[in-house]
Amino acid sequence: MSAKEFEFIDYTVLRDVKLFFVDIVHRSMHMHKEFELFYIFSGTMHLHCGHEVHRVQPGEFILFNPRVMHEFRAASDKSVRILPLQVSPSFWVRFYPQISNVEFDAIRINEHLGERLQELLHHYTQAALSYMQKQPYHELRCAAEVNRVMQILLETLPWHYLTEKEKELKRGFSTRFARIMKYIEEHYTGKLLLSDLCQQEGLSLSYLSRFFTRHLGLSFQEYVTRLRFERAKFLLERSDMKLTDIAYSSGFSDIRYMNKVFLEVYGYPAEAYRQNCPLQEDISFDDGSAGDSVQSFPDEAQSLSYLNTWMASQDFQLS
Repeated sequence: MSAKEFEFIDYTVLRDVKLFFVDIVHRSMHMHKEFELFYIFSGTMHLHCGHEVHRVQPGEFILFNPRVMHEFRAASDKSVRILPLQVSPSFWVRFYPQISNVEFDAIRINEHLGERLQELLHHYTQAALSYMQKQPYHELRCAAEVNRVMQILLETLPWHYLTEKEKELKRGFSTRFARIMKYIEEHYTGKLLLSDLCQQEGLSLSYLSRFFTRHLGLSFQEYVTRLRFERAKFLLERSDMKLTDIAYSSGFSDIRYMNKVFLEVYGYPAEAYRQNCPLQEDISFDDGSAGDSVQSFPDEAQSLSYLNTWMASQDFQLS
Protein backbone atom coordinates (compact mmCIF):
# COMPACT_ATOMS: atom_id res chain seq x y z
CA MET A 1 0.00 0.00 0.00
CA SER A 2 2.40 2.61 -1.14
CA ALA A 3 4.74 3.57 1.71
CA LYS A 4 2.14 2.29 4.15
CA GLU A 5 2.90 -1.38 3.41
CA PHE A 6 5.50 -0.91 6.10
CA GLU A 7 3.13 1.02 8.26
CA PHE A 8 4.61 4.00 10.10
CA ILE A 9 2.55 4.78 13.19
CA ASP A 10 1.81 8.43 13.93
CA TYR A 11 1.67 8.94 17.71
CA THR A 12 -0.63 11.82 18.65
CA VAL A 13 -1.48 11.34 22.36
CA LEU A 14 1.24 9.27 24.00
CA ARG A 15 4.69 8.69 22.54
CA ASP A 16 5.12 5.17 21.12
CA VAL A 17 1.44 4.28 21.73
CA LYS A 18 -1.54 4.48 19.37
CA LEU A 19 -5.15 3.38 19.90
CA PHE A 20 -7.98 3.78 17.40
CA PHE A 21 -11.15 2.12 16.15
CA VAL A 22 -11.21 0.98 12.53
CA ASP A 23 -13.95 -0.67 10.44
CA ILE A 24 -12.36 -3.05 7.96
CA VAL A 25 -13.67 -4.84 4.89
CA HIS A 26 -10.14 -5.55 3.69
CA ARG A 27 -6.71 -4.45 4.87
CA SER A 28 -4.03 -5.58 2.46
CA MET A 29 -0.76 -7.21 3.45
CA HIS A 30 1.28 -4.91 5.69
CA MET A 31 3.58 -4.80 8.70
CA HIS A 32 4.80 -2.31 11.31
CA LYS A 33 7.54 -2.13 13.91
CA GLU A 34 5.10 -2.08 16.83
CA PHE A 35 3.48 -4.84 18.85
CA GLU A 36 -0.20 -4.86 17.87
CA LEU A 37 -2.98 -6.14 20.12
CA PHE A 38 -6.61 -5.79 19.11
CA TYR A 39 -10.03 -6.97 20.23
CA ILE A 40 -12.79 -7.77 17.74
CA PHE A 41 -15.94 -5.86 18.72
CA SER A 42 -18.17 -6.89 15.81
CA GLY A 43 -18.00 -8.93 12.63
CA THR A 44 -16.08 -12.01 11.58
CA MET A 45 -12.91 -11.89 9.50
CA HIS A 46 -10.20 -14.00 7.95
CA LEU A 47 -6.74 -13.17 9.18
CA HIS A 48 -3.83 -14.09 6.89
CA CYS A 49 -0.34 -14.38 8.35
CA GLY A 50 2.11 -16.25 6.12
CA HIS A 51 0.71 -19.72 5.51
CA GLU A 52 -1.71 -19.38 8.41
CA VAL A 53 -5.33 -18.36 7.84
CA HIS A 54 -7.56 -17.85 10.90
CA ARG A 55 -11.28 -17.20 10.99
CA VAL A 56 -11.71 -14.92 14.00
CA GLN A 57 -14.89 -13.88 15.80
CA PRO A 58 -16.15 -11.07 18.04
CA GLY A 59 -14.73 -11.39 21.55
CA GLU A 60 -11.30 -12.59 20.41
CA PHE A 61 -7.97 -10.93 21.14
CA ILE A 62 -5.33 -11.02 18.38
CA LEU A 63 -1.64 -10.28 18.90
CA PHE A 64 1.09 -9.57 16.33
CA ASN A 65 4.80 -9.25 16.97
CA PRO A 66 6.69 -6.37 15.32
CA ARG A 67 7.62 -6.80 11.65
CA VAL A 68 5.15 -9.60 10.94
CA MET A 69 3.26 -9.43 7.62
CA HIS A 70 -0.50 -9.77 8.04
CA GLU A 71 -3.72 -9.13 6.16
CA PHE A 72 -7.36 -8.75 7.23
CA ARG A 73 -10.41 -9.68 5.17
CA ALA A 74 -14.02 -9.53 6.39
CA ALA A 75 -15.83 -12.86 6.10
CA SER A 76 -18.78 -11.06 4.47
CA ASP A 77 -19.41 -7.71 2.81
CA LYS A 78 -20.05 -6.19 6.26
CA SER A 79 -17.14 -4.44 7.92
CA VAL A 80 -15.41 -5.72 11.05
CA ARG A 81 -14.79 -3.29 13.94
CA ILE A 82 -11.54 -3.65 15.86
CA LEU A 83 -9.57 -1.49 18.30
CA PRO A 84 -5.83 -1.81 17.60
CA LEU A 85 -3.40 -1.00 20.40
CA GLN A 86 -0.04 -0.46 18.70
CA VAL A 87 2.96 -0.01 20.97
CA SER A 88 6.59 0.34 19.97
CA PRO A 89 9.12 -1.67 22.03
CA SER A 90 10.73 1.72 22.66
CA PHE A 91 7.89 2.47 25.08
CA TRP A 92 9.26 -0.12 27.53
CA VAL A 93 12.94 -0.28 26.61
CA ARG A 94 14.23 2.14 29.31
CA PHE A 95 12.90 0.09 32.22
CA TYR A 96 12.53 -3.34 30.53
CA PRO A 97 15.23 -3.40 27.83
CA GLN A 98 14.80 -7.10 27.06
CA ILE A 99 11.40 -6.31 25.47
CA SER A 100 13.28 -5.60 22.23
CA ASN A 101 14.10 -9.31 22.00
CA VAL A 102 10.72 -10.69 23.06
CA GLU A 103 8.71 -12.62 20.48
CA PHE A 104 5.32 -14.08 21.39
CA ASP A 105 4.42 -17.54 20.10
CA ALA A 106 0.66 -17.08 19.74
CA ILE A 107 -1.59 -14.97 17.51
CA ARG A 108 -5.02 -15.98 18.85
CA ILE A 109 -4.46 -15.57 22.55
CA ASN A 110 -7.81 -16.12 24.33
CA GLU A 111 -7.07 -19.78 25.10
CA HIS A 112 -3.80 -18.84 26.81
CA LEU A 113 -5.37 -16.08 28.90
CA GLY A 114 -7.86 -18.36 30.62
CA GLU A 115 -9.50 -16.65 33.59
CA ARG A 116 -7.30 -13.57 33.07
CA LEU A 117 -9.12 -12.70 29.85
CA GLN A 118 -11.44 -10.29 31.65
CA GLU A 119 -8.49 -8.72 33.46
CA LEU A 120 -6.76 -8.04 30.15
CA LEU A 121 -9.96 -6.70 28.61
CA HIS A 122 -10.41 -4.35 31.57
CA HIS A 123 -6.92 -2.79 31.33
CA TYR A 124 -7.07 -2.68 27.52
CA THR A 125 -10.38 -0.79 27.50
CA GLN A 126 -9.26 1.51 30.33
CA ALA A 127 -6.15 2.37 28.29
CA ALA A 128 -8.40 3.20 25.33
CA LEU A 129 -10.76 5.26 27.49
CA SER A 130 -7.90 7.31 28.94
CA TYR A 131 -6.39 7.75 25.48
CA MET A 132 -9.65 9.03 24.00
CA GLN A 133 -11.03 11.12 26.89
CA LYS A 134 -7.84 13.16 27.35
CA GLN A 135 -8.71 14.17 30.90
CA PRO A 136 -6.00 15.68 33.17
CA TYR A 137 -3.06 13.29 33.56
CA HIS A 138 -4.52 10.93 30.98
CA GLU A 139 -1.02 10.20 29.69
CA LEU A 140 -0.02 8.71 33.05
CA ARG A 141 -3.21 6.66 33.33
CA CYS A 142 -2.89 5.37 29.78
CA ALA A 143 0.79 4.47 30.25
CA ALA A 144 -0.03 2.59 33.46
CA GLU A 145 -2.77 0.58 31.73
CA VAL A 146 -0.53 -0.23 28.75
CA ASN A 147 2.12 -1.52 31.17
CA ARG A 148 -0.46 -3.76 32.85
CA VAL A 149 -1.52 -5.08 29.45
CA MET A 150 2.06 -6.10 28.60
CA GLN A 151 2.59 -7.60 32.05
CA ILE A 152 -0.47 -9.84 31.61
CA LEU A 153 0.70 -10.91 28.13
CA LEU A 154 4.16 -11.84 29.42
CA GLU A 155 2.71 -13.74 32.39
CA THR A 156 0.18 -15.76 30.41
CA LEU A 157 1.34 -16.27 26.81
CA PRO A 158 4.13 -18.48 25.45
CA TRP A 159 7.09 -16.41 24.26
CA HIS A 160 10.83 -16.60 23.72
CA TYR A 161 13.86 -14.33 23.34
CA LEU A 162 15.32 -13.59 19.91
CA THR A 163 19.09 -13.52 19.59
CA GLU A 164 20.62 -10.37 18.13
CA LYS A 165 21.42 -12.32 14.95
CA GLU A 166 17.79 -13.45 14.66
CA LYS A 167 16.64 -9.86 15.15
CA GLU A 168 18.89 -8.62 12.35
CA LEU A 169 17.72 -11.37 10.00
CA LYS A 170 14.07 -10.53 10.69
CA ARG A 171 14.75 -6.83 10.17
CA GLY A 172 16.44 -7.49 6.82
CA PHE A 173 13.63 -9.79 5.71
CA SER A 174 10.88 -7.34 6.70
CA THR A 175 12.62 -4.49 4.87
CA ARG A 176 12.83 -6.54 1.66
CA PHE A 177 9.27 -7.83 2.00
CA ALA A 178 7.91 -4.33 2.56
CA ARG A 179 9.80 -3.08 -0.49
CA ILE A 180 8.36 -5.90 -2.64
CA MET A 181 4.82 -5.30 -1.39
CA LYS A 182 5.16 -1.58 -2.03
CA TYR A 183 6.26 -2.21 -5.62
CA ILE A 184 3.36 -4.58 -6.27
CA GLU A 185 0.79 -2.21 -4.73
CA GLU A 186 2.05 0.62 -6.93
CA HIS A 187 2.05 -1.39 -10.16
CA TYR A 188 -0.62 -4.13 -10.01
CA THR A 189 -3.18 -2.08 -11.96
CA GLY A 190 -0.83 -2.13 -14.95
CA LYS A 191 1.39 -4.72 -16.56
CA LEU A 192 3.36 -6.41 -13.80
CA LEU A 193 5.75 -9.34 -14.24
CA LEU A 194 7.70 -11.32 -11.69
CA SER A 195 10.79 -10.58 -13.78
CA ASP A 196 10.30 -6.86 -13.00
CA LEU A 197 10.65 -7.60 -9.29
CA CYS A 198 13.59 -9.90 -9.88
CA GLN A 199 15.41 -7.11 -11.65
CA GLN A 200 14.63 -4.61 -8.90
CA GLU A 201 15.72 -6.94 -6.08
CA GLY A 202 18.59 -8.65 -7.88
CA LEU A 203 17.05 -12.08 -7.32
CA SER A 204 16.45 -15.07 -9.58
CA LEU A 205 12.96 -16.04 -10.80
CA SER A 206 13.06 -19.36 -8.97
CA TYR A 207 14.12 -17.77 -5.66
CA LEU A 208 11.48 -15.04 -5.75
CA SER A 209 8.80 -17.50 -6.81
CA ARG A 210 9.60 -19.66 -3.76
CA PHE A 211 9.74 -16.53 -1.61
CA PHE A 212 6.09 -15.73 -2.38
CA THR A 213 4.83 -19.26 -1.89
CA ARG A 214 6.69 -19.65 1.39
CA HIS A 215 5.71 -16.36 3.00
CA LEU A 216 2.27 -15.64 1.52
CA GLY A 217 0.99 -19.12 0.78
CA LEU A 218 0.25 -17.89 -2.75
CA SER A 219 2.16 -17.67 -6.00
CA PHE A 220 3.12 -14.23 -7.30
CA GLN A 221 0.41 -14.36 -9.97
CA GLU A 222 -2.24 -15.54 -7.50
CA TYR A 223 -1.45 -12.64 -5.18
CA VAL A 224 -1.56 -10.05 -7.98
CA THR A 225 -4.83 -11.51 -9.32
CA ARG A 226 -6.35 -11.28 -5.84
CA LEU A 227 -5.44 -7.59 -5.59
CA ARG A 228 -7.01 -6.95 -9.00
CA PHE A 229 -10.12 -8.91 -8.06
CA GLU A 230 -10.57 -6.95 -4.81
CA ARG A 231 -10.29 -3.63 -6.66
CA ALA A 232 -12.75 -4.72 -9.35
CA LYS A 233 -15.17 -5.96 -6.68
CA PHE A 234 -14.97 -2.62 -4.87
CA LEU A 235 -15.62 -0.65 -8.07
CA LEU A 236 -18.55 -2.87 -9.02
CA GLU A 237 -20.11 -2.30 -5.60
CA ARG A 238 -19.51 1.43 -5.29
CA SER A 239 -19.32 2.96 -8.77
CA ASP A 240 -21.25 3.10 -12.03
CA MET A 241 -18.13 2.62 -14.17
CA LYS A 242 -18.46 0.47 -17.28
CA LEU A 243 -17.27 -3.11 -16.97
CA THR A 244 -14.53 -2.53 -19.52
CA ASP A 245 -13.20 0.46 -17.57
CA ILE A 246 -13.32 -1.49 -14.30
CA ALA A 247 -11.39 -4.38 -15.84
CA TYR A 248 -8.64 -2.16 -17.23
CA SER A 249 -8.38 0.11 -14.17
CA SER A 250 -8.04 -2.99 -11.95
CA GLY A 251 -5.19 -4.42 -14.00
CA PHE A 252 -7.07 -7.14 -15.93
CA SER A 253 -6.13 -7.47 -19.60
CA ASP A 254 -9.79 -7.69 -20.64
CA ILE A 255 -13.35 -8.37 -19.39
CA ARG A 256 -13.07 -12.08 -20.12
CA TYR A 257 -10.18 -12.49 -17.70
CA MET A 258 -12.00 -10.49 -15.02
CA ASN A 259 -15.13 -12.59 -15.52
CA LYS A 260 -13.08 -15.77 -15.26
CA VAL A 261 -11.93 -14.75 -11.77
CA PHE A 262 -15.47 -13.82 -10.65
CA LEU A 263 -16.76 -17.16 -11.98
CA GLU A 264 -14.09 -18.98 -9.97
CA VAL A 265 -14.98 -17.12 -6.77
CA TYR A 266 -18.77 -16.63 -7.03
CA GLY A 267 -19.93 -18.87 -9.86
CA TYR A 268 -21.18 -15.94 -11.97
CA PRO A 269 -19.57 -13.09 -13.97
CA ALA A 270 -18.83 -9.55 -12.86
CA GLU A 271 -22.04 -8.01 -14.25
CA ALA A 272 -24.16 -10.51 -12.29
CA TYR A 273 -22.14 -9.71 -9.15
CA ARG A 274 -22.96 -6.01 -9.57
CA GLN A 275 -26.66 -6.80 -9.92
CA ASN A 276 -26.70 -9.10 -6.90
CA CYS A 277 -24.41 -7.29 -4.45
CA PRO A 278 -26.14 -5.54 -1.53
CA LEU A 279 -25.95 -1.83 -0.83
CA GLN A 280 -22.53 -1.21 0.66
CA GLU A 281 -21.42 0.80 3.67
CA ASP A 282 -19.74 4.16 3.18
CA ILE A 283 -16.24 2.74 3.30
CA SER A 284 -13.56 3.65 0.81
CA PHE A 285 -10.08 2.76 -0.31
CA ASP A 286 -7.42 3.85 2.16
CA ASP A 287 -6.57 7.51 1.48
CA GLY A 288 -3.32 7.98 -0.37
CA SER A 289 -2.99 4.31 -1.12
CA ALA A 290 -2.53 2.63 -4.45
CA GLY A 291 -3.56 -0.63 -2.85
CA ASP A 292 -6.86 -2.32 -2.24
CA SER A 293 -7.49 -1.72 1.46
CA VAL A 294 -11.12 -0.92 2.22
CA GLN A 295 -11.53 0.56 5.67
CA SER A 296 -12.81 3.60 7.55
CA PHE A 297 -11.95 5.30 10.83
CA PRO A 298 -14.63 6.66 13.20
CA ASP A 299 -13.75 10.13 14.45
CA GLU A 300 -12.74 10.79 18.05
CA ALA A 301 -16.25 11.63 19.28
CA GLN A 302 -17.77 8.59 17.57
CA SER A 303 -15.05 6.33 18.95
CA LEU A 304 -15.49 7.53 22.52
CA SER A 305 -19.27 7.27 22.33
CA TYR A 306 -19.06 3.72 20.98
CA LEU A 307 -16.54 2.65 23.61
CA ASN A 308 -18.60 4.08 26.48
CA THR A 309 -21.76 2.43 25.19
CA TRP A 310 -20.02 -0.90 24.74
CA MET A 311 -18.41 -0.79 28.19
CA ALA A 312 -21.75 0.04 29.79
CA SER A 313 -23.34 -2.92 28.04
CA GLN A 314 -20.59 -5.16 29.43
CA ASP A 315 -20.96 -3.74 32.99
CA PHE A 316 -17.44 -2.34 32.85
CA GLN A 317 -16.29 0.38 35.22
CA LEU A 318 -16.36 3.61 33.22
CA SER A 319 -13.82 5.62 35.17
